[in-house]
Amino acid sequence: RGMAWGIAVQGWQEKPILGWGPGNYYYAFNKYYRPEFLRFGYRETWFDAAHNIVLNNFTERGVIGGVIYLSLFFGAIFMLLNAYRKKTFDPHTVSVGSAFLAAHLVQTFTVFENPTSYLYFFFFLAFINSQVTYISSASQENVSGAQNKLPMATTVMVSLTILLLIYSTNINPARANMATFEVMRTVYKLEDPKDAYKLVTSIPSPHIDDIRNDVARAISSGLRAYVQAGKAQLARDLFQLAYGEISKNRQLHPLDVRVHSQQIMLAQEAALLSGDKTLLLEAEKVVEDALAKSPKRQQFLYTAAGIKIQLNKIPEAEALYKQAIADDEKISESWWRLALLYSVSGQMDKAVKLIEEAQTKNISFDADGQNIINEILQKANFTETVLDTKK
Repeated sequence: RGMAWGIAVQGWQEKPILGWGPGNYYYAFNKYYRPEFLRFGYRETWFDAAHNIVLNNFTERGVIGGVIYLSLFFGAIFMLLNAYRKKTFDPHTVSVGSAFLAAHLVQTFTVFENPTSYLYFFFFLAFINSQVTYISSASQENVSGAQNKLPMATTVMVSLTILLLIYSTNINPARANMATFEVMRTVYKLEDPKDAYKLVTSIPSPHIDDIRNDVARAISSGLRAYVQAGKAQLARDLFQLAYGEISKNRQLHPLDVRVHSQQIMLAQEAALLSGDKTLLLEAEKVVEDALAKSPKRQQFLYTAAGIKIQLNKIPEAEALYKQAIADDEKISESWWRLALLYSVSGQMDKAVKLIEEAQTKNISFDADGQNIINEILQKANFTETVLDTKK
């Protein structure tokens, strides 16, 4: 989390006034991603929040949003003290209220807000506001009941607006979600979901990007089953559909490398099933764009290297693995991946030297990595024995 806070500061320094935009800490995290995150596992390499709501606000909303957020706390404490001076609040209410606000602010330095914390925080702010900005009973008596009534036209307009908002923000998205489930059900049955998907896209929904991702993910995982079921042409059609929808999401969210990752996997799966190397070239372009957005993220370095190997671009793959090692030499996966590349490309001397270098640096491999290293060393010993025998 400390590293995530550091990235929040870096992101704020790049866009200090207005920030990256609400909910966009993730983009700053990708740009300033630090390779050492992988030391704690792949689950710790995806942060969509800084786990510090104050820094999060400064990163996403700049100094303007950060100051506004802090003013919620300090403004409320000022109102409490002012009410105490006016004898509206007793000392106990002021003390407990100030302590609550201070404690809530302190805890936000280690977490991000959620619906539960927002509820009690804003209810407390509402309580303070209701107590210090009340209308006197005398004023209330002077206001006639007729003056308090809204005109019928206003009531009708407000009611229609509320109904429209409910329909557009709740009912329509629910319809789109149910239609999406039907598309995914059709894919799992290995049937043609194109007509069902047309119905989905005809329903206005603010979550169309999520719908595209979900459908594309379902198609990607089902392509192999379609081919095995003798529906190769349908599989090709569905690949084109899914790839096109993911491309739309990349245009909509060009900095969201999760979309890049999904598109890369889709292209790789289709290339494997069809044998079409042009799809690997397409995947290569996408992963290079992802690396431009997040240059030190090992997932993309490894993926790019794997694609280069498939395209027989061994020197480029080697350079990518070396970059990953240079970025953080304590990540053992970079070492065994490069050693494996040397091994399968017939450069056994380089593989052995690299393993020896890793050992001198006390690189600790997990069980899978150690098994790969052992296999490489066994292969090297076998090759050396064969050469000695021939001599």
